[in-house]
Amino acid sequence: MFQELIYTSATRGLVAGSKGFTTVASTPDMPKQLASCLESLSGYRHLYHPQDAQAHLNPIAYSFLTTSTAGSTHYILSRVADAGLDYSQRTNKLAHHLAIAGQPDIANGPAWLSAQAGFFETAWSGDPRWLTADRRPPAGVLQLARCKAWETAMGDAGWAGLLAESLLDSKKAGAYLIVKPGMDLLPLIIEAQAFLTPDQRWKATFSTFFTKLPPNIDCRWRCVLEGTPEASTARRAHDRLLIDLSRPPQEAPVGPWAEAARTGVMPVTKSRETKTPPASSASQPTSVPPATVDPSPAIAARIPATASQAPALSPRTAPTAAPTPPTAPIAAQPPAATSYPLGPPSLNDPFQAGPDDPAIETRGKRRPESGLDQWVKPLA
Repeated sequence: MFQELIYTSATRGLVAGSKGFTTVASTPDMPKQLASCLESLSGYRHLYHPQDAQAHLNPIAYSFLTTSTAGSTHYILSRVADAGLDYSQRTNKLAHHLAIAGQPDIANGPAWLSAQAGFFETAWSGDPRWLTADRRPPAGVLQLARCKAWETAMGDAGWAGLLAESLLDSKKAGAYLIVKPGMDLLPLIIEAQAFLTPDQRWKATFSTFFTKLPPNIDCRWRCVLEGTPEASTARRAHDRLLIDLSRPPQEAPVGPWAEAARTGVMPVTKSRETKTPPASSASQPTSVPPATVDPSPAIAARIPATASQAPALSPRTAPTAAPTPPTAPIAAQPPAATSYPLGPPSLNDPFQAGPDDPAIETRGKRRPESGLDQWVKPLA
């Protein structure tokens, strides 16, 4: 079902003669065009040097993107993150991508899948190797519930409903979320996707660390760091919902989707597609308490890995009251700019290989002294 590729800095890559930033593991028979696309999504820019006291604030870039390549639409789930220092004592990263050709038949959706323990590799060691093409999705159920992660982050669970609604609004291109370093964003995406049908979840593309994208890549929900040019762009955008998590908690505008996120009761609106719910969501209580994570087995340990598990959500229900039209979010003044020690976060590009990181050019060559290295002072 899945095609996989792992990309990092190593003394030897999977392709003969390659070293530096290169592919170190892959499933066999991956089309070259798809492999090139996944490598181009492996870029990462650190906010903090790996040995800085604040290195734990370097974001983990979870993303779900779609693109047409190798003759079909591919659904790509990725995790790109800081990986300490490489063999040359320069900053390193680890990117793990899983691609599915054609509409995935996984009802829980991409955000829930990305949060499951063992789904992504979080460390790499050893020689380059081919991966067996037998990866299967973990078991478990995404359940609808009152949105506790949003309630904690924004003071009002209702924002999750507005984010879900933005996917169904034909006048909106998607949404921007302005965030602070260190925020745990994947649970917020999971809670919002729980209000969508299984088909809609696979249209809700997202990135938890967005800067820019290669051509022909779709990303609807974009999390951008406060104090960056991307955050300024977000505040000027008129075609996307804006949710500013960098400001103090605030109440979401009144509407059926906001109320649904506060109660865990599915809204009934004309914009929502009529879908037959999965068997696991057949029951319809009138009120749903906060849910706990449905345990699921880890993926077979081909490469040791760990990952945080996000809360699952509880079954869908229908409200008894008629919905009222949603209103636009309250405009907010921009917060004070944030300073990052390793240079402008506009260089933080979790999707494109930077000037120090062209996958094709580094094969058989040493990694060049450019790009991020200009922001990092040599260690004493």
